[in-house]
Amino acid sequence: MDHDLICSWLGLPPGTWPPDHYRLLGLQPGESNTALIEQRVHERLDAVRCYQITHPEQATEAMNRLAQAFVCLTEPTAKKTYDAQLGISAP
Repeated sequence: MDHDLICSWLGLPPGTWPPDHYRLLGLQPGESNTALIEQRVHERLDAVRCYQITHPEQATEAMNRLAQAFVCLTEPTAKKTYDAQLGISAP
């Protein structure tokens, strides 16, 4: 699968797939503003949707990763665990 194609859709550098949730959404590591997180997820989903017909596998993978990032970063316990795995200290 061509992950560089997904990176180009989302404005990520080639060869960086899979990015961490923050990079995927274009957020600073540790971002906790749920409204901003949700806004970024919607923006990224909009950017990917137009490729569903021409590149269904890549679009599906990208949308799944965006959904996973949303759930992880907006659920406090999951976010705390995820941030700890990335070495991000809680504020």
